[in-house]
Amino acid sequence: MDKDSDNTILKGYSENEEKFYKLFGVDPYLSKFISKCYGEKIDQDGKSWLCLQDVTYNYIYAQLADIKLGKYTYYQDEKGLRDKQRPDLFKKLVEQVCPNLSPEESLRGWITKERYLNHRDETTTSREFGFRFEGMRTKEICIDVKRGVVNKLEDAKKFFEVYLSAADKSTRELFIHKMKNLKTAMMSSDLKDKITLIGSSLLMVYDADDKLNPKPEIWLIDFQKTRIYDEEDPSRSTEWLQCLDNIINLLQSI
Repeated sequence: MDKDSDNTILKGYSENEEKFYKLFGVDPYLSKFISKCYGEKIDQDGKSWLCLQDVTYNYIYAQLADIKLGKYTYYQDEKGLRDKQRPDLFKKLVEQVCPNLSPEESLRGWITKERYLNHRDETTTSREFGFRFEGMRTKEICIDVKRGVVNKLEDAKKFFEVYLSAADKSTRELFIHKMKNLKTAMMSSDLKDKITLIGSSLLMVYDADDKLNPKPEIWLIDFQKTRIYDEEDPSRSTEWLQCLDNIINLLQSI
C-alpha cells in the first residue's frame, strides 16, 4: 500500500474489492467496522488504485496487528490453482519453518498454488481455529509472520501479548468489547449467510501513546476474494463467528 494524502491510502485496484467495501459500507450493522472507500484512482502512469481511508491517520504511535480470517484462505475453483508450475511459491515454501517438502517437490523445484496455500492453512492456526496472524507493527518492532512462526494457539497468545505490551487494561477490555460488537454485527447483518470472507482480515489498531487518543479500533479489510450468493447458507456465517469466538477467548486469556 502507498500513502495518497494525509488521510487516505492507495492499494492495487480490484473491482471486486471496491464493490464489497461499498456494500459493507452501507450495511446498517457492519459499516462501523469498514473504512471509507473513495473508489478508483488512476495515477499519471495510468495505473489503477483503490483509494481508502487511512485508519491510522489520527494515531501518534499506531500499533497494528493483521489477523487473517477463515479456515481456508482460497477457493477450490480459483484460476491457476492446480495447473500452473510455481517455482516462486516453491521458494516461499522452502523459507517456511517446517516446509514439509516431498522428495519429488524438492527435486523439481516447483509446487502449485494450492499446495502452498493449503500448507499455510494447515500448518498455522487457520485450519483448527479459523484465524492466523499475518503481521504486527508496534512502536519497537515490525514482524511479518508469513514464514509460519505462529503455528499453535500458544504461539498466537504470545504474539498477542507482544502486540498488547503497550496497552493498559482498559485498552485490552475495549478490544474484547469491540470484538463482541463485531460478532453481534455479523449475526445481525442480512449479508451474513450470503457472503464468504475468504482472504479477508481483521486489522487491530491502538495508540502506544499514553493519551491513547483516538480509541482502539478493529476493522474488516481485504475483500479481493469476497463473494456473494443469491441463496443463504448458514454454514457461511458459522465459520467466521466461531473464528471471532476463538479470538475473543484468546484475548480474555491474556
